[in-house]
Amino acid sequence: MKLLSILLLICATAIVDADQHDICSVLPGYYIQVKAVVANTNSDKILMPLISTVLQKGYKLSIHDTKVDNVMWRKILLGPYSSKMVANRNIKIIRQQIAVDAFVYQVTHSNPPNRYRYKAYDLMSAKWQSGFAKIYRQALASKASWIKNPHTIALRISGYPNEDNTQPEKIEMIQTKGKSVFIISSGNLRDDSVSNIQTRIDLIQHGQIWKVAWVGERWRCYRSQVFDWGTVLCP
Repeated sequence: MKLLSILLLICATAIVDADQHDICSVLPGYYIQVKAVVANTNSDKILMPLISTVLQKGYKLSIHDTKVDNVMWRKILLGPYSSKMVANRNIKIIRQQIAVDAFVYQVTHSNPPNRYRYKAYDLMSAKWQSGFAKIYRQALASKASWIKNPHTIALRISGYPNEDNTQPEKIEMIQTKGKSVFIISSGNLRDDSVSNIQTRIDLIQHGQIWKVAWVGERWRCYRSQVFDWGTVLCP
């Protein structure tokens, strides 16, 4: 756990120094990644102490370069962590420093499940208007920066971060020009009927800000005879 604390601290420092939230991301349990274009220049001073620390502690390390949407990412894989082992105060501390940017999403080029496979939110309902829509309007009036970040909007709609410090099991993003679709899957719920929840969030870009176009949800139920996604509330 001490090594994890060091890695998180290095990552947070990289973000603060560069004044960008996407240079260094903490991936729950398995690896951190940095943009290779940064890793090959000034951030070598960040990467080298990290690599040295990992090797001195006897942890496994491997480096992989991958290309996503014409951007090279350098992925540093560490071991032997599991997703459960990092659900502790270290992650909580890093979240307080860089908020929801500590969450990591998987960029995918596949098509999202069709909307009809989800139960759509009523964006005109009193519940929505007095909930997220109200918070969004306040952010718009105060010119808050988070409404310019589609990832933050999607995570807020899905309830992250939260008081329980839980994390989504998986975050997928399908992005096209002016549009982002997020599929956020959550488990380990405090519910004796719902096993998993998956939320689809469609966002559209208006200038520098992002607006909610559509939101839907589906569930897996403990008591269902078929353990598959459904749009009917769990018994």
